[in-house]
Amino acid sequence: MIAHLPHSQLLFRYYACLCGHTAVAEFLLAHGAKCEMNTFDGERCLYGALNDKIRNLLRDYKAVTASSMRRGLYSEFLRNMLERGLYSDITFIIHGVSFSAHKCILASRSEYFADLFGTRWKDKRVVSLSHRMLLPNAFESVLQYLYTARL
Repeated sequence: MIAHLPHSQLLFRYYACLCGHTAVAEFLLAHGAKCEMNTFDGERCLYGALNDKIRNLLRDYKAVTASSMRRGLYSEFLRNMLERGLYSDITFIIHGVSFSAHKCILASRSEYFADLFGTRWKDKRVVSLSHRMLLPNAFESVLQYLYTARL
């Protein structure tokens, strides 16, 4: 986010955005602060911004690029695909709870799933998993992460 500023100033920048201190955020941007969207800290500033004035300020300073906006739209598209289960080709049943998913997404983002879809689960449309250590909410979080790279 801010390559040449110490860690305490990184936090200050985040809190300026989060709390809506436009003047402080503008001061930091004017003095070389960067909000790189491909970093955790950069995305945190944009998505944590209190209001549109802060978000617009980040856009005006080119802190938010067109590619980062497209990445946000793509992530939103994948999130919707997961939530709606549209065109899913695999269903996981974890202790009686069903999860619809897409083999191509899981296989492209996880070697574990790619291996299983090529071997043990090759022709399956439904996979039941009942290991006592695997909980439905944990599996849902894994799917969410694989689809959106966020928890």
